[in-house]
Amino acid sequence: MPAIAKVTKEMIIDAAFEIAKEMGAENINARTVSQKLSCSTQPVLYHFKKIEDVRITAYKKQANFILAVQQI
Repeated sequence: MPAIAKVTKEMIIDAAFEIAKEMGAENINARTVSQKLSCSTQPVLYHFKKIEDVRITAYKKQANFILAVQQI
């Protein structure tokens, strides 16, 4: 039997970042993130107590991405 894939905090942040790029940051919620990761909403809400925390972390990742691109 294959091992169950664990959803990490970094995977959640990456999924939220991708959702923001594809559909806009307003579409980041537990359901869209969990769908992106093909899991239930439980891992998302385990790592982040509020979905707003996921959004804030995704915004920070986006800001770092923009700064990195501007330096190229």
